[in-house]
Amino acid sequence: MRMQAKVHLITCHNDMAKNIVKAVERCGLKVDQLIFAGLASSYSVLTEDERELGVCVVDIGGGTMDIAVYTGGALRHTKVIPYAGNVVTSDIAYAFGTPPSDAEAIKVRHGCALGSIVGKDESVEVPSVGGRPPRSLQRQTLAEVIEPRYTELLNLVNEEIYAVAGKASPTRG
Repeated sequence: MRMQAKVHLITCHNDMAKNIVKAVERCGLKVDQLIFAGLASSYSVLTEDERELGVCVVDIGGGTMDIAVYTGGALRHTKVIPYAGNVVTSDIAYAFGTPPSDAEAIKVRHGCALGSIVGKDESVEVPSVGGRPPRSLQRQTLAEVIEPRYTELLNLVNEEIYAVAGKASPTRG
């Protein structure tokens, strides 16, 4: 008798897992189990039907993008891409000469990754450094910094999905 199983194994460095548990426990909380963020995201936003039909979930965080690909109801592929929202924040800080913390706030409050949907007359106040007064810029100009970077990030996701699934890539996502 021969037994077979198809499994999807997700691993991380043992020290990393221990550090996460230790940090949470120092806050007075108990850790029952660790779970890959991409898997947790997919369970919070997908229905069983979506997983069955085939779908890709991309969780764009600050430092990483987590990808989870489902086909036929099963998790088929996961990937962590080490680029995400923080590179967009850095682009904004560099482009407009503002501190990273202010760039992050601008991105969250006023950012748009599709310049075509931004009103031409909308403006954003950008804090300066060194005691200089803040300046105003068009929201369209902000979108011109954000859009190419998110296009690049999503192209990385697309390349990953195509490399794994080829022409049989998920129909939703």
